[in-house]
Amino acid sequence: MSDREHTDEMIKRRLSAFIAEQKKLAEPVSEDKRKKIAEKLNTVYDVFLENYEFKEGQLVEWKQGVKNRVRPRLREPAVIIKLLETPEFDTEKDAGTPYFKEPLDMIIGVLEEDEDNLLFFHVDKRRFKPFDGE
Repeated sequence: MSDREHTDEMIKRRLSAFIAEQKKLAEPVSEDKRKKIAEKLNTVYDVFLENYEFKEGQLVEWKQGVKNRVRPRLREPAVIIKLLETPEFDTEKDAGTPYFKEPLDMIIGVLEEDEDNLLFFHVDKRRFKPFDGE
């Protein structure tokens, strides 16, 4: 199989998986799953509302159930670089994304994978809790 054929096949598989996922999302949620979602939504909402007083230099991690970015990974510690007095807002233009108008009020640093380079990310501090080193 040539590189071109291999690429075409990979694109076809990914497109098929995407279409199948879109069809699944268009179907109504079952009654059993609906009740489970409602319970979990209440739990995650309560976690989201938990408020912490942070300080620069403190280690933090994602709260369970509210992670919305790739880094830091779940349970990966990050260090607070700066707490912003005035939040910046994500410039995502599409209201259908989870980042639309998200207040980014904390800058955190994480180590680059397998490196000693510090990467900075602007995040919503409501999604973080103090790092639990256990």
